Amino acid sequence: MGASVAQPLTWAIGTYLRFAYDLYSLKHAVEVQKLLIDRIKCPENFPGALYEVQVAAALLRAGFRLQHQDETDRRTTHVEFIATDVKSGATYAVEAKRREGRRMNINRQIHRALSKKSEHPRIVFIDTNDGRLELGRGRPNPVALVEAENLLKLYERDPTGQTLPKAYVIVTYDPDEHHLDAVDLPSGVLLWGFHIEDLHPGPKTLLQQVKIRRRHAPVFSLLDSMQMHRRIPATFDGAAEAFSGGTPKARLQVGQRMEVPGPNGTQIEATLENCVVMPKSREACCVVCSDDQQRFVVKILLTDDEIQAHAQHPKTFFGVIDKNAGRPRPKTGLDWFDFFWEAYSSSTKEKLIELMDQAPDVERLKEMTQEDLADEYCAQMANAMIKPQLGRM
Repeated sequence: MGASVAQPLTWAIGTYLRFAYDLYSLKHAVEVQKLLIDRIKCPENFPGALYEVQVAAALLRAGFRLQHQDETDRRTTHVEFIATDVKSGATYAVEAKRREGRRMNINRQIHRALSKKSEHPRIVFIDTNDGRLELGRGRPNPVALVEAENLLKLYERDPTGQTLPKAYVIVTYDPDEHHLDAVDLPSGVLLWGFHIEDLHPGPKTLLQQVKIRRRHAPVFSLLDSMQMHRRIPATFDGAAEAFSGGTPKARLQVGQRMEVPGPNGTQIEATLENCVVMPKSREACCVVCSDDQQRFVVKILLTDDEIQAHAQHPKTFFGVIDKNAGRPRPKTGLDWFDFFWEAYSSSTKEKLIELMDQAPDVERLKEMTQEDLADEYCAQMANAMIKPQLGRM
């Protein structure tokens, strides 16, 4: 093989790779894969079918099972997919719509999607198909998403819109096909709760935000997954990108036997028990255990590939899952809530009351369930962490 040559990942190349990644993901739903590939082979169906492939792949990567509906059956109307969240068992009717033409006709797309028969809650994906790169006036979001939000808000109050069922509307913005030679283009996603009041914008306490996220957990998990899988993996076996293409694999794996300098300077065999990467000194600080049960620390210089691999996958670099490795510092109230929830969600009701025994409403707290108490305590701790941050703004 010849030497590989690096080149910028333009959106023309990226679109091909994304399409291949989506088709790979569809292997987890063979029936859906066959139907969508048949549709995508038809030139007039291609743009819409391509978006259906993207939506189906996103659902599968987020842990949904898919059942495709036979839209050739004219006896009744059909949604595109029935999607079941494996974790919760929640089932949704899914539609994928793409803007065609110069105007974003949200009314028509939503009406067509929600007029179809289904006994399940609805999720409607809408592709803005918009090449504009500017932000909305006075808003940090792309103008296409700002306009979509305004249109959804208006249509929800429209007499026709009021007759339609509730739906999670997920509007996606990917301007790549309009800028094929560009790199690092913006993208974005908007979630709008159509006739779902608690998903509308507005002031909410941290505890209210937590309850809303839990009530709509499968949809929020889907959005998290879409964000996480924006970057296409270089490998599908969990190996870091730096170790693909024939590069030697990671040499530091917890539990492995290795030869290291012992406390007296002689080389001995020991078992690797724990490691921390020190990026500035480009070395790993490792705890090893000798055969006579002596534990000591050794420092091992890392290669450029190992430094890169650790930056990409800090939680699994040493062959085990380390939840704390690479953990970003919490920034928002929800970030801090999740941080404390990891530690206190399994605490007993008695322990939680003990932690809050100085609260003026402790008698009210004693009437709560264990989950509500854990919510209350973690929200209090999170609020205590973000108040100093707000004071410095």
